Amino acid sequence: MDYGELSYNEIIRRKRVSDLSKYFSLAKGSIEELIKFLADNPTGRIVCSTSIINLVVGYNTIKSFNAVAKNSSFDAILVTNSLFNITPHYTPSSGYSGGGSRGSSWSSGGGSSNNNNNNNNNNNNNNNNR
Repeated sequence: MDYGELSYNEIIRRKRVSDLSKYFSLAKGSIEELIKFLADNPTGRIVCSTSIINLVVGYNTIKSFNAVAKNSSFDAILVTNSLFNITPHYTPSSGYSGGGSRGSSWSSGGGSSNNNNNNNNNNNNNNNNR
């Protein structure tokens, strides 16, 4: 397909949309449709989860279609004419630590609030002793 001379913004738009193919299995026709959507809608957004791609203008979803993510490294992707933003997938670590035959224990790993309260109390006691 001959695109003639492309402007800087058109090249960047194409790059952002084509970068989606790193995360989704997209046909060439789908990529062209996404590029056209952003070109026709300056405030448009392509909002992706791991299984669906939404074309959004303002608060209105113009079109949605199912998509197959290539990996689970992200939770969401947002593409606009000026932005390509990936929300990485986060797997929280568990505070659970396995125990022996007597059971198990769980630790919050915290305690800073109590430490701060103790420090404040110590400071107040030091000030009162002067």
